[in-house]
Formats: sequence, structure tokens, C-alpha cells
Amino acid sequence: MTRPRKQGLSNFPMNVDFFEDDRIAALSGEFGIVGEIVAIKLLCAIYRNGYYLVMSEMTKFKMLRELHGVGIEVFNRIVDRLVQWNYFDATLYASDHVLTNREIQDRFFKVAKRRVGLEKTPYRLDGDVPEFLHAETPQQETITTEEHSTSENIAQVSGKSSALAEFSHTETQEAGGFLRAETPDLAECEVVETLGAAGGRGGCGRRGGGGASPRPGDRGGGGVRGA
Repeated sequence: MTRPRKQGLSNFPMNVDFFEDDRIAALSGEFGIVGEIVAIKLLCAIYRNGYYLVMSEMTKFKMLRELHGVGIEVFNRIVDRLVQWNYFDATLYASDHVLTNREIQDRFFKVAKRRVGLEKTPYRLDGDVPEFLHAETPQQETITTEEHSTSENIAQVSGKSSALAEFSHTETQEAGGFLRAETPDLAECEVVETLGAAGGRGGCGRRGGGGASPRPGDRGGGGVRGA
């Protein structure tokens, strides 16, 4: 079973001057610590999802489950203040109810460029697909190179195996021819020897070997019958 692909980030860097930001400080002045907590909760939800968050009614009430004592009216006012003070992009929020900003997107894609399979990038503020999504990732290049090397090795081994098989086949044919050439002589000699022993015939030598001289009185040996 394959591991599910991670959509967002497990953690994100937080500026030590987060609470000194004028917008967060003003939010804290109007809503108290609740405003600061809601702002941090929104950032966590955005990075968990990736680099943006669609603020549907369901999303709002899911977040309110962890914000005890905060009502939907206060929550909406805090979000509206953050959009009004340009903490989140006002255009995307007005058109699609999406919370994001350029800093969040830049930080996310610096981390996500090491991932494989990140293709869809909606709600990009610059309108361009990051360059690294067009190029082949180093991991993919490594896999391609390894596959190419493996294919070459297999081709070399196959070629060597074919040459070895051809050589073995040739050797076998030559050995078989030699045996076929020698075996008839041996068989013929054995037959002659057998007949000679039975009927008094002379022995048989191998071809070109100068067989044994026939004895006087043997058939076909060139002798005369005894008196």
C-alpha cells in the first residue's frame, strides 16, 4: 500500500517579531489574545492545506470547535480585519473566499520544490507556474539514468550470452562431426574383428594406420591352402 502524498507542510517558520507586526498588534488591541490565537490558527490551517485556505462555512465551524468561547461573529470580524489590513490578499478573498498572501506562497514553494508530483497550483498570486514544476526533478533524472544504465547492462549481457551460445553450438557441431567421422571406422573394425574371430579372418586396422598382416592360410590374406 502506497503512502498518501503529503499536501501541505508539517511545520513552518514563524518570525520572532510576529506579535510586533502592526497588523497583529492592532488585532490584539481590538480582540485581545483571541485575535492573536485566531491569526496563528489561520496560518496553521493554511500551511496544513498547502499555501491557501478556502474559507467555507464548514471550515469556519471546524476551526471554532478548537476556539472555545469564540462565536462565529467574532471569528468573521477577525478574518475581515486581517483582510482589510492586507495581512491576507484582499482580491482573492473577495472573489473566492481564499486566504493566502505572497509570503506564504513563496515560503511553501521553496519547500515544495523538492517534491515530486506537484502539478496543480491554483490561486497563485503571480499567475505563473513555478519553474521547477516544468523541469524534471533530480529524483526523476536519477531514476531515468539508472534505468538507462540498467538497459545497457542487460543488452551487453544478452550480447555476451548470445555469442557464448553461438560458440558452444559451433563447438558442439565440430565435436559431433569428429565423432561421426571416427565412430564408423571403430564400428567397422569391431565388426571385422568379430567376424575374423568367428571365421578365422584377419584383424582390421584403422584407416591409414596399416592394419595387421594376414597370416598364411587366412581367407583374403594372399596365402595358399596347406597340403
